[in-house]
Amino acid sequence: MRKNHYDVGMCAAPYKHRRRFEKLFRKNGLSTNFYFRKKFGRSATREIGRCTIGFNVGAGFTEERGKDINMRVFETMANGQAMLLTNTYENIGYEDLFVEDRHYVTYKTEGEAIEKAKYFANNPLEAAKIAREGQRHLLANHTYIHRCKEILSVFERSK
Repeated sequence: MRKNHYDVGMCAAPYKHRRRFEKLFRKNGLSTNFYFRKKFGRSATREIGRCTIGFNVGAGFTEERGKDINMRVFETMANGQAMLLTNTYENIGYEDLFVEDRHYVTYKTEGEAIEKAKYFANNPLEAAKIAREGQRHLLANHTYIHRCKEILSVFERSK
């Protein structure tokens, strides 16, 4: 029988560093709800919603792949139930879109990710506050509708 709630969760491609984080979280006493290529769309949102923390570690974390702001960032924040704990990259745009420690929480190392995950797992009301604020900000400013309007306005200005 599955649990109804977990400390940390992620739905993503099965890169080695992501599997490593899942093992590190468990080794440090955190319950995990990780799915690798098994959950998409609503089912992924439902699974992350069962967690205090929605975890993200980008494909570029190990320098083997490109660095970006992936859709998991937006999907987790839109969820409004799980606080986003994510790695970030310098000058890639997080700071242009969101306010750190208000809309989401970041880490730079494995150790820092574990430390912050343990903190927020033990302080779920604080995590929930960040999750709700992240959702509010995202839905007000960063949906597909916002992006489409922005693209269309560029076309209009270029006429």
